[in-house]
Amino acid sequence: MATHEIGTVDEFPEERGTCLTLDGLEVALFRIEDDFYAIQNRCPHKGAAMCQVGEEKVNDKFCSEHGRGDLDAEERTVSCPWHWWEFDLESGAHVPGTQIGLR
Repeated sequence: MATHEIGTVDEFPEERGTCLTLDGLEVALFRIEDDFYAIQNRCPHKGAAMCQVGEEKVNDKFCSEHGRGDLDAEERTVSCPWHWWEFDLESGAHVPGTQIGLR
């Protein structure tokens, strides 16, 4: 496993996504308190940028009426900003148990 120094804890907003590119791979980084979770940045369903979770809704084409996805700090899950597919931040697995997941 590669180690990357990307900044201090305070540089990353709590319960928000941050986009990074590490070793050529797009990563969505999420901070919950002092814990960090990194998953691939693109949802396997339609390619939404997972790092945009929680941002204000920008259009009606891909966003639900509620905004842009959600981060559940208690459950340690994140839902896609386009179609709300939910993923476990620790494993990257799709929460409903399908075989599609994030790494």
